[in-house]
Amino acid sequence: MSELTFTLEQIQILKRNPYVKNVSEKSITYSDEFKRHFVSESLNLKRAKQIFIEAGFGPEMIGETKIKAFAKKWRKRYRDHGALALKDTRQSHSGRPRKTELTSEQQIEKLQAKISLLEQENELLKNQNGAKGG
Repeated sequence: MSELTFTLEQIQILKRNPYVKNVSEKSITYSDEFKRHFVSESLNLKRAKQIFIEAGFGPEMIGETKIKAFAKKWRKRYRDHGALALKDTRQSHSGRPRKTELTSEQQIEKLQAKISLLEQENELLKNQNGAKGG
């Protein structure tokens, strides 16, 4: 892949995009919402480049190679593991086991987040099946 870097001006533009979770000189972290939107549109046979353009990500800024790489990665994750695999888990899973037990409030919050993700996955599957049937 290319060693594309973003200028300060591009970083500011990307930070204003609602589909950007974080951006630095060398990388973009896309929101989980954008990844789900991307997969949904992709299942409706829309091309990756077009989905990125419509979401405010110009190929001249992101790079067509990176767009293709993200498209391939997100489609594979969705195909192999469903919509939950599109969630960014870097903050919630550091790879180390927890040393302290979760409080009741934390357990409830974690379960509510899981329910929300499952509901979103169900909605995505409904949309997918509706597109196939129509």
